[in-house]
Amino acid sequence: MSELAKNIPDASAQLAGTTLNALESVVKTKQHRKEALDSTDLAEIKKELVENDTNGLIEFLETRRTLNDVYGLESVKAWLRQDIALWRKNDTAERPCRQRP
Repeated sequence: MSELAKNIPDASAQLAGTTLNALESVVKTKQHRKEALDSTDLAEIKKELVENDTNGLIEFLETRRTLNDVYGLESVKAWLRQDIALWRKNDTAERPCRQRP
């Protein structure tokens, strides 16, 4: 059983805001390649959706750097790590709505 089939609610939450055409395109491509659909595909769909909707004003860049490469700012890094952990669990409702440090 695929990773996505095991957790349909999380997959559907990841797809919130995605167009049917974008999803259909990815599914057909994966079918043609005889590959399983996984969560990285869903993230790619969302990334492309944001980039296309903003007409190039927002671009996602991959980096090898991490928060460990930043000197100091421990409270900011702790806040970011907490939010990242919640995002990875698709638990955005639990993110604290507080004033940022």
